[in-house]
Amino acid sequence: MIIRHHLASLTIAFAVTMMATSVQAHDGSIRGVVEFFTSQGCNACPPADAVLSSLTKENDVIALGYHVDYWNYRGWKDTFSQHENTVLQAGYMKAFGKRALFTPQAVINGQVGVNGSDIMAIRSQLVATSQQSSLVSGLPLKIEVGNKGSRIVVKLVSTQTEIPADAKLFAIRVEPERKVLIESGENKGRMITYHNIVRERQLQHAKLVRGAAISIDRRSLRNGEPGQSEWVFVVQRVTADGLPGQILGAGRL
Repeated sequence: MIIRHHLASLTIAFAVTMMATSVQAHDGSIRGVVEFFTSQGCNACPPADAVLSSLTKENDVIALGYHVDYWNYRGWKDTFSQHENTVLQAGYMKAFGKRALFTPQAVINGQVGVNGSDIMAIRSQLVATSQQSSLVSGLPLKIEVGNKGSRIVVKLVSTQTEIPADAKLFAIRVEPERKVLIESGENKGRMITYHNIVRERQLQHAKLVRGAAISIDRRSLRNGEPGQSEWVFVVQRVTADGLPGQILGAGRL
């Protein structure tokens, strides 16, 4: 498999400027999920990590950091890397008809991949992949997540169409923030603050129908250190051969 990386195309300052021009989702729902594939060992990744961090400040966007493991042989083992994240990225590439894995990459709403440092491309695809009409922007499925005693309730409260049979619910545990001093490799000597680090992604075996309220026992969700984890819930289409597809809706606790 060919592995390549892209150079950052925009400065962080420009990325922050572009934040002010974002299109807001209707009725407080999530208009987009941006999945970043990154590595502490990639010297092109820090600008994309900064873009991810900036997106975490936007209430209608969920940004997730998936640290891959194929850079670990280059002198530094990413402390957050998981092979499952590499498998997920490879699944997207196969679904997109591509062969090469690269970092940094951002996948928007499960439908298109762009350079993770290119905030303009990310914003353009957030609009393109979530535009329901000329007046309404947002993912087709609105999800509300709340607590009920020892359980988490995920409500599929709003959708214009029936939920496809190939839609699956994923519970994603994220660590909100962690600083890392990188001691070797391409980013040697850099202290980088990472946000929304994906620690695990669990498939929930639940029947997804319009208007459903799915109750999940907290004990079935593996948690990290107290106060160090947050949960994101994503409904995503998955092909018969297991490839990730369109993200229909998302919510967070």
